[in-house]
Amino acid sequence: MRQRLTAEQRLQFKREREAIVGSLITQEGPLCGALVKEHVRGSQYVVCLANGTDAFASHKKARKGAPTASKSLSQAGWSLWTETGR
Repeated sequence: MRQRLTAEQRLQFKREREAIVGSLITQEGPLCGALVKEHVRGSQYVVCLANGTDAFASHKKARKGAPTASKSLSQAGWSLWTETGR
């Protein structure tokens, strides 16, 4: 069973998600150069792709100790979000 988040943790995570808005995604792949426009819910964001179109993307934070944990939020963990294969 998962442990519930404290109020302080919820506030911290909310602030972390809001801080991503306005960032430029620098990870390799189709999201490279995308601008994070808006936080939607949970790990879902609206991004403006390098070609100027809007898309939904999700961001998965790296767990502590993982190889990508040292990378910044814009360098890793991003993927295009689809209805069937989030």
